Amino acid sequence: MYFNNFEEYKDQFNIYNLITLIDKNYRLVFDRCNKIFCVINIAKNNQICLNFKDFNQNIIFLLQKSRIENSYKIFNELEIFNENLNKKLIKNQIQKTGDKLHELSKIYKRLNTISIKTNKLAGDNYA
Repeated sequence: MYFNNFEEYKDQFNIYNLITLIDKNYRLVFDRCNKIFCVINIAKNNQICLNFKDFNQNIIFLLQKSRIENSYKIFNELEIFNENLNKKLIKNQIQKTGDKLHELSKIYKRLNTISIKTNKLAGDNYA
């Protein structure tokens, strides 16, 4: 990526200043090639921290939450989310298996009744 395609951007919503309050090395720039806004960290060789197309109130929240100091919280949230998802999948699979076994038992009962009736018919004819 060519860093000369970045143009520093100061907005009318004061987001530029709020971003620099989160980290003094953060800068709001406009990427002319991709036509998107970026928050870069000038202390880390213009590392891109966040990309977005339009301004909304979540930008500041996302930047604060995604800081490296908060990584353990994010990993814990992901771990809890994955555990809950896994539990839901297992519960869903158990439910589906139970439903299929119930269907199978209904079919088996019907087949068993049919075979009993055919045995009676066959027995009556050959007796």
